[in-house]
Amino acid sequence: MVEIEKIDVFYGEAQALYDVSLRIEKGEIVSLIGPNGAGKTTVMGALSGLVRIHKGSIRFQKERIDHLSSHKRVELGIIHVPEGRKLFPEMTVTENLEMGAYSPRCRRKFQESLAKVFTIFPYWSSARNKMPGP
Repeated sequence: MVEIEKIDVFYGEAQALYDVSLRIEKGEIVSLIGPNGAGKTTVMGALSGLVRIHKGSIRFQKERIDHLSSHKRVELGIIHVPEGRKLFPEMTVTENLEMGAYSPRCRRKFQESLAKVFTIFPYWSSARNKMPGP
């Protein structure tokens, strides 16, 4: 479970999020939809620890995490994968996925996680040794 409660985020003097709350229960799939500048990326940055919150709280599995660094949140299983950035276009699909398995816990479960990803996304299984492409 993820619970974001009444968070405010600032970029310098400019306030980007005002009193934002969101609750995601185990097993739910949630989308943040809105126009450019609505705060979608800022909410994800706050959840993953890439953006500091000014007010409010963030909990994961009932434990408060807003004080944790982003790498500690990754160890809990919270990740943030920017869409469409082609961060490693020169690497294969499998190599790109392996980049996300750098914590010891993730590294130990990489093969299991990889099999799960390829079951959910069969197209990527067939393209596992190819470059992601445009």
